[in-house]
Amino acid sequence: MDPKKRPTARELANRLRTLNSSTSELSARDLMSDESHRSYIISDSSSSKSSFSWTPPVRAITDGDIKTIKRHPSKKGKKSTGDDIALMIAARAGYADIVELLDPTDKNGVTVLMRAAERDDIEAARALIPLQKGRQTLRKININGVWIFRRGTALMRAASCGHAEVVRLLVDHEGGMQDSWDWSALMHAAEKGHATCVKLLAEKEEGMKTTRKWFGYLPGTTAFDVAKKMGRTEIISILSG
Repeated sequence: MDPKKRPTARELANRLRTLNSSTSELSARDLMSDESHRSYIISDSSSSKSSFSWTPPVRAITDGDIKTIKRHPSKKGKKSTGDDIALMIAARAGYADIVELLDPTDKNGVTVLMRAAERDDIEAARALIPLQKGRQTLRKININGVWIFRRGTALMRAASCGHAEVVRLLVDHEGGMQDSWDWSALMHAAEKGHATCVKLLAEKEEGMKTTRKWFGYLPGTTAFDVAKKMGRTEIISILSG
C-alpha cells in the first residue's frame, strides 16, 4: 500500500472505536497511540474489563510491517481478545497478507471471511469482504448439517446458517456463484427454510439451475424445486410470488 494512503495509528484507533465487536462481544472504549499510554481498556457485554497492550506486533500491524509480525507468531490454537482486535485492525487497514498471517486460510480453502460468515460475525465480515470476497473452497465442507461442496463461498455458508445480515453484506459480491454441484446460496437457504435469506437472494439467484443429478435432485433443479422437495411452504410462497 502507498505510504501516503496508509491509515495512521490514530485513524485506525478511530476506526476501532466504531466496531460493534460481535466476534468476541467486545467494544473498544479507549485506544491511545501516545508512547506513554500504550494500552487501552476494552469491555465485553458483561462489563468485565481486560487490558490489551499496544505491543510490537500490534504496532507492526498498523504500519503494515509484515516482517515484524512474522517474528511474533500467534500461539497455534490459542486465540485471544488481542488476536481478534489485531485481525480487525489489519482488515480495516486493507492488509490482506497480514490478515492471512493472523488467521490463515485452511487446507480446505476456508477463509477467515467464511468463518466469520458461518458464526454470524457481522462486523468481521464487513471488514473482511473487501479483502476476501469471491473466494471459493477447495473441498466440500459440512455447514449447519449441509454439505457445501468444492467452490463454496462465504455467502453460501451464511445462507445455509440463516445469517441474514451477513447475507445482505455479501449478496452483491458473491450472489450468482455456484459450487461444484451447481448449488447456489439461494438453494442452500431454501433447503434449510431461511425465509429472510431467501428474500435477500431471490433477485440475483432465483433463475439459477443445476446441470447434474445429485441426491434425488435432477438436472435443472431450481431453489423453488428444492423448497418443494423439502416442504418449505413459506419459501415456496416467496419464490412463486
